[in-house]
Amino acid sequence: MTPETAAEIAAYVGAAAWLPQIIGWVYNYFTKPRVLLLNDGNAELGFTTFGPIFNLRLAFSASKKDAIIDDLKVVLTHENGDKHIFRWIGYGR
Repeated sequence: MTPETAAEIAAYVGAAAWLPQIIGWVYNYFTKPRVLLLNDGNAELGFTTFGPIFNLRLAFSASKKDAIIDDLKVVLTHENGDKHIFRWIGYGR
């Protein structure tokens, strides 16, 4: 199949211009990091002078490429329906 007019040639060039974008989408889809959350099965719930506190011992493992976890929250619901949201603020060494 050979192009016969300049319009057909331009159409093929225009369609080919999308190939790098499409390849990028496919690459990003298949290399999205997978994060595995490991915990020890225990949690500490308490109250300090700063307010309620919720401690977990966690480990994260990422596969396919590096991952940054920038938000983590736990929603605890009491048996009477009272809900508390505990948000991870951060950790630095």
